[in-house]
Amino acid sequence: MPSLNKNLIFVSTLFLTILTDQWSKIFAIHNFQEKKEIIPDFFAFTLQANKGIAFSITFNKFLIIIFSSLLLILVFFLSRKYLKFEYKTPNILIPLIIGGGISNLIDRIRLGSVIDFISISKYPIFNLADVFITIGCIILLLISSKFEKKHHD
Repeated sequence: MPSLNKNLIFVSTLFLTILTDQWSKIFAIHNFQEKKEIIPDFFAFTLQANKGIAFSITFNKFLIIIFSSLLLILVFFLSRKYLKFEYKTPNILIPLIIGGGISNLIDRIRLGSVIDFISISKYPIFNLADVFITIGCIILLLISSKFEKKHHD
């Protein structure tokens, strides 16, 4: 039964991550055709179709889709096989990372680009999937280093 519970948490988080990001992008497409400044010169919502990868670096669309798909599959299988923690946190963090990647991949396949709409200061424009991926990776790294340190002392 604990395995069923872990899988339910994993799948639910994955589904909610994709759903939330896709909904936010639909909302952005319908509401942010023009830039909406929230805090002048610092925080705004502005729609951008990102044909590149992180930070708008451009590559061949087909290669990006293949590479993204393989990377998501690799992250999924490696995380399920090698990440063993005492807490349930990875069952939330891993699907945040994978769900964010899948959601951006859905955009890329469906639209030919990823919808970005959050603008903070001079940083590249991003979306909720990017936030989910970043938060998931940072917390997972912090937990992993704490876990490793605890088991090596």
